[in-house]
Amino acid sequence: MIAFVDMAHDKRAYRFFQDTRYGRVLIAESQSADAIGAAVADYVARRLVERERALAADRRAAAALQPQPQPEPNGPPTWPIPQPRTRALHLPPVGGTEPASAADEPKAQRRFAERLGDALSMFLMLLGSITLALLIGLGAYWAWTTRLRDLWTQWIGAPPF
Repeated sequence: MIAFVDMAHDKRAYRFFQDTRYGRVLIAESQSADAIGAAVADYVARRLVERERALAADRRAAAALQPQPQPEPNGPPTWPIPQPRTRALHLPPVGGTEPASAADEPKAQRRFAERLGDALSMFLMLLGSITLALLIGLGAYWAWTTRLRDLWTQWIGAPPF
């Protein structure tokens, strides 16, 4: 809280204070709530203007601190901006009679290895899921036969299965 309105001890006067580093400062004091309202509105307006000026000064100071690259007369600029690399789109010829080059063969092998790895990964996840389901079922069966059937009989009656 930076600024606040306080009511005097006699409850007929209002005081508008601001807390600073050096203590409290009385900004306005009046018996009229409208006068204190105007003082608060004026204070808020001043604070908003100060804030906008500080933000504008920060932007100007930040822009002044950034060095601007100076292009050389017969050379590249001081800080070249990297251009994004575009990938060439390789389309097979229409007739499809061109033989596969040696560079395409490792890509095909890599694609096959990636697919084989994906299939093996899928198989292992499926096997793990089935094993987990079987272990949960086995645990439930063991719990039923050792303890839960007796509890069911005691509390509910004869088990249906």
